[in-house]
Amino acid sequence: MRKFLWGMLIALMMAGMQSCENNTNFGNISPNKLPNAAKSFIEQYFADQTIVAAEKEMDDGQIVYEVTLSDGTELDFDENGEWTDVDCQNRQVPDGIVPEKIRSYVATNYPDNFIVEIEHKYNRYRIELNNDKYGASPIELRFDNQFNYTGDTNPAKAITVEQLPDTSSTFVEQFFPGIEVVYAEKDEDDGIITYELTLADGTEIEVDANGNWIEIECFRRALPDGIVPQSIIDYVAQNYPNAEIVSIERDNRGYEVELRDGTELEFDENFNFVGDGHDNNQGGDSEVIISYEQLPAEAQAFLDGKVTGNDILRIIEKTDDGKTSYVVKIRGGLEVEFNTLGEWIEIDAEDNVAIPDAFVPEAILSYVEANNPNAVIENIEHKENNRYEVELDNDIELYFDAEYNFIGSKKG
Repeated sequence: MRKFLWGMLIALMMAGMQSCENNTNFGNISPNKLPNAAKSFIEQYFADQTIVAAEKEMDDGQIVYEVTLSDGTELDFDENGEWTDVDCQNRQVPDGIVPEKIRSYVATNYPDNFIVEIEHKYNRYRIELNNDKYGASPIELRFDNQFNYTGDTNPAKAITVEQLPDTSSTFVEQFFPGIEVVYAEKDEDDGIITYELTLADGTEIEVDANGNWIEIECFRRALPDGIVPQSIIDYVAQNYPNAEIVSIERDNRGYEVELRDGTELEFDENFNFVGDGHDNNQGGDSEVIISYEQLPAEAQAFLDGKVTGNDILRIIEKTDDGKTSYVVKIRGGLEVEFNTLGEWIEIDAEDNVAIPDAFVPEAILSYVEANNPNAVIENIEHKENNRYEVELDNDIELYFDAEYNFIGSKKG
């Protein structure tokens, strides 16, 4: 009898250990380990895609599954395999996934946009729309469990040029004639309304509810004549001969201007000089706007033929912890960073936007096209150990040696 009881006890302990092992088997899993409902969902709506990564995780005490498809789509499922989030990046979520009432609301109120992500949690829905306007953030909308619209989460909303205050439109026509407003945004913070404008040449303007300017940034270009108060112009001319004012900001305390070399000067409401913005910089770090000609020759050679002068918005020489580098900001959100020798060390595009092929080493580009045909390269770094790290829009990182030979990958 005693042997029987001991045998039963050991059997129960083994079963408990096996159960515990099964329940804690988290991390990367084989796609066939996904719940049947999740597999059916993928087969129904993403039949032309393959699963490149699947993970089982614990989130707030609940088992969840995260799946990445070959086109970069990311899917989340609960323990039963019911979808909780579908993120198609910059592609449209299949219509059959989105409740019809939500689709109708979007079609009526946002006819020029489509749904790129939908989340269903806590018996509520959140969707994200694409927003192709220059510099714009995605549009987020929320709905209750009956699919009724309950609001949005956008602190700033894209608007049309016609919705800007008349004063701001007149200001742009006067001081930036012939330059198009390519993006406009309305923001409200603690009841205070402001508008932000981006012009085709990269100039950024912030205005108040009445259309009066608050801040103007022309980056590498001098501010147009007539914007900066004459007393400030005279002070700069006397104390910083040949300097150009590229940015100006004003509030109820006075003005702050930035010169082309990065120097910041502060003035009171009567245009009296009160100090400069570098007084508190004790660490030696700095950022200075420079011209194209001031870039190292090898950096210029790299950019020649890939971009034109009009494509470059600004070039920044920055010093961080004693290390100097050059960051070239290019129209469309592309940034290229060079070291002091002019060798590129990082190329970065906006999320889900491909780095132009001309910037990527041919061998790396060929590897990605052959092995990740539906993904795009959105970041590439040339490390100090002479290896390359490539980040794809599907959150997969690839590693290459100095000769561009593939040496490994991981899910980010």
